[in-house]
Amino acid sequence: MTEHNTTPAPGGHKAYRKKLHGAASREEILLSLNKGIYGFLKAAKFSYEQDSLDKMCRNTQKSLQIIQALKGHFATLEAGKNGAILQRYYDFIFKKIVLIQRSSDILSEFDHILSTLENFCRTLEQAASPRKSGQNFPTRANIVA
Repeated sequence: MTEHNTTPAPGGHKAYRKKLHGAASREEILLSLNKGIYGFLKAAKFSYEQDSLDKMCRNTQKSLQIIQALKGHFATLEAGKNGAILQRYYDFIFKKIVLIQRSSDILSEFDHILSTLENFCRTLEQAASPRKSGQNFPTRANIVA
């Protein structure tokens, strides 16, 4: 009997590259995944506002699965010297999402996380555009809000 790997990370890069028609750079894939996290969290916030906690939890879980894939693959293998920075960033976002229901103001906490993700996506969009000589992958100074 063979073991089945339940971690979404190992095939993540290949799956997203194929989804994006094979022309995606590392930054474009990272941007796409982060937009996915943002979209699921926005849907989770909307579900919370509509008092649909089961939908909120499903959307939150989907965002956490993407983060796990990023932490397990992209943040450590694909980002080079900035892997540790990305690992800490995703640890921060993961913990904020997991602890959101303990917050005294859940909507405000959703807004804070969404704002942080939106800022990071803007940074990734800049990194995904053609690079100038000497430009590096985003660093801590411009990814953590």
